Amino acid sequence: MQDIGDNNIVVLCVLKGGYKFCADLVEHIKTLSRNSERSVSMKVDFVRLKSYHPAWLNREIFGELKHKKEAYKKWKLGQMTREEYKNIAQACRGVIRKAKAQLELQLARDRKDNKKGFYRYVSNKKKVRESVGPLLNVEGNLVTDDVEKTEALNASFFFFFFFFFFDLHRQGQRPDCCTGQHSMRRR
Repeated sequence: MQDIGDNNIVVLCVLKGGYKFCADLVEHIKTLSRNSERSVSMKVDFVRLKSYHPAWLNREIFGELKHKKEAYKKWKLGQMTREEYKNIAQACRGVIRKAKAQLELQLARDRKDNKKGFYRYVSNKKKVRESVGPLLNVEGNLVTDDVEKTEALNASFFFFFFFFFFDLHRQGQRPDCCTGQHSMRRR
């Protein structure tokens, strides 16, 4: 909200979803203006932000996802068998997979005319979050530093594999990595 000049108030409401909060705020300001000694002219602009949805997400897929959520609730309440829910979830995944493939095919076809869309899609696919949360080290202390996390993971893997190979050796077996086979073999 800004005060422009002596008698003008401009209200700019940025909306994501509904506009109830901004509408209530504007009504409150108008009420204050009516009750004050001088009248104030007011201009109200509502700007609606589009919430982010992937490009492949359309109305049909929204319906499939809603159906899947309803089926999950019914399954948890015992109104549907697990197999029925799995079939619905599999169908939903299939629709999503086809929509993503269709979008990628369309972007690949239009890359000459619409390079910006193609490269935006590719750059969004590259974004990967590479964070690991806090870990407990061998002593049981909470570790948050990246170097300490690395040492804790290395120590854990070392102890696991050391005792795993030691146990196999004691039983007279060789692991797959040493034999080149896909199963354990006796010596």
